[in-house]
Order: sequence, then structure tokens, then C-alpha cells
Amino acid sequence: METYEINQDFFKKCMKAVSKDEVRYHLCGVFIHDDAEGIRHYVGTNGHILVHCKEKYEGPTLKEGIIVKPTTTMGTKKCMIHVPLQVYDESTAIMHLDKRILCDIVDGQYPAYEKVIPTDVKPETE
Repeated sequence: METYEINQDFFKKCMKAVSKDEVRYHLCGVFIHDDAEGIRHYVGTNGHILVHCKEKYEGPTLKEGIIVKPTTTMGTKKCMIHVPLQVYDESTAIMHLDKRILCDIVDGQYPAYEKVIPTDVKPETE
């Protein structure tokens, strides 16, 4: 079992953009991964809109990345910004908010979202 700290606010923002269409199962969750510079990326898309959030992160890294799909609604309470995500096996995780949220880990290749993000535009937030 591995435990990662994830940003609850960024995760919820990305959930607004994920696909509701089960045919595109790999787009039904939030893709979380870390890059070589120590930046954690959160990405949600339905193929038409894309939400990308990133933050500086120090801790256990997600180099390969995972696609996390909550099985129930997350609610609106904010207890902590960073919450633990416990990965039990290759298909199950639990997010600890004010309650425990069972999550599926989607097995699939997430699209190369970096190719559609403009590089010459100043980010809206840092």
C-alpha cells in the first residue's frame, strides 16, 4: 500500500472537466503525475475542455502517474488542502477527506495533454 498527498482543491477543479461517457473510460478520472522538476500535475479532460493544475511537491512521487476516479461524490467540505490518497492495489484507492471516498484506478493510457496546452500564453495562476 502506498500513500500520496494530493491537493483536494486541484482534484475537485479537474473533476469538473472529466468525461461522463464510459466509452472513453480513460478520460473518466483525474490524471495525477509528477515530473522531473518536482511538480505534481492534475489533469481532467473530456476531449473538449481541459483543466490542468500544478504545484511544487516534495514527497513520494508518481512518475508513471495514475488516473483516479471517485466512485461517489466528494462533497463540498474543506478540512485540509492536502489529503492522503492510499493506493491499495492496481485498481483501488481511498481518498481521506472528511469521509473516506473509494476510488477506482483506471487502467489505460492518458492522452498526451501537454501537446494541446499553449506554451506562449502567461498562465492565469501560478
